[in-house]
Amino acid sequence: MKTILAGLLSISSIMSFASTSYDLNCQNHEIDIYTNPAGEFNLETTLTVNGPNDYFIEGGYVKFLVNEYFDQYANIIKVNNSLDYRPRVYKNHAKFGNIGKDIFGAIDFVVPHATLLEAPEKFQGTFILSHIEDHWGGTITAQCSLTPKDQEQATFI
Repeated sequence: MKTILAGLLSISSIMSFASTSYDLNCQNHEIDIYTNPAGEFNLETTLTVNGPNDYFIEGGYVKFLVNEYFDQYANIIKVNNSLDYRPRVYKNHAKFGNIGKDIFGAIDFVVPHATLLEAPEKFQGTFILSHIEDHWGGTITAQCSLTPKDQEQATFI
């Protein structure tokens, strides 16, 4: 009897969370990175939330501009969150590693699990840049917005 009850509770918890997709946009148009003029950072992609610690971003682009000589742009194919992410600083965060594969360097996107699960309309995203142009790195925050995508309704006959 306990086994049956445990199984039913397990199934109900799995079924209680439906996959949801959002348009995710993050922007910072005045990055203070010791340059003149200040830099810009943009991310436009689709975020899909399947459940706790089960997310991915897909499609769209990431763009990082410092001046006319330092302009990085990459299409985003598909990036799952790192299930084994064990941060020292960003506790209880999901990490989407190296979101722009064509950028010279790496850009990681970290965001609290609670933010992804609660899906507020606006939040602050954190981007960790490493080895940009082979020598620069830093952390950038950006204002992000989530807009639910229209979900197609399944019709059963």
